[in-house]
Amino acid sequence: MSIYTKTVEFSIAAGTVKCIELPAVPRGSVKRLVITQVSGTAIGATVKINDRKGASVAANDIEVKDAGEITAYADVSGSVRFTTAAPHALNPGDTIAIKNCPNALFNTTHTVTSIVSDTQFVTNVAYGTPTAIGTPNPKVLYQTTPFLPTQKPVTHLIYSGTVVSGTDLAVLNLDIPYENRDNQSSVSRIRNTALWLEFTTTGSGAASTWQVSLTTESLKLI
Repeated sequence: MSIYTKTVEFSIAAGTVKCIELPAVPRGSVKRLVITQVSGTAIGATVKINDRKGASVAANDIEVKDAGEITAYADVSGSVRFTTAAPHALNPGDTIAIKNCPNALFNTTHTVTSIVSDTQFVTNVAYGTPTAIGTPNPKVLYQTTPFLPTQKPVTHLIYSGTVVSGTDLAVLNLDIPYENRDNQSSVSRIRNTALWLEFTTTGSGAASTWQVSLTTESLKLI
């Protein structure tokens, strides 16, 4: 067994959510977590650590057929037409997930019904009266399902907690087993190793800077 500790620094706008890569051994246990605000007005935050990048509402999975950012949506005969930030690779019949949309009814599984252009497609979900993209959801994402979805466990959540404004989050007695779930093949089992921090700040105002230190211990297979 070996101990691995890594500190990551990141900035985030108040009232938003961000996904941060936490370097870690591919299989082991989380031993210690320390989160400190190093600049900006003191604010609180909620913390989730997942074993798969796409478990965060602010990120897409690593190994999927297609993924990207949604920049707009419109009504087409009662269904939703999505516009993407870059050309998509979708086809009619593809199943996608929409994430982090301010219109909660869109945050579900969609089936692509038609392709309008290389940056627009229509799905089977009703348009309704959606909220415009922007604060507090400045980035809406779409993705197809992972190549081997049967490898997904029921939950990808490793740890959840709260940072109280003006204090550090320091949990020093964790012993939570995990395995990186970005792995979808024998090749990616070696390549993908990280855990993923979903960090959501409270309040409003300018960006703040944070440091997160994570200690993991590898497990030796018998």
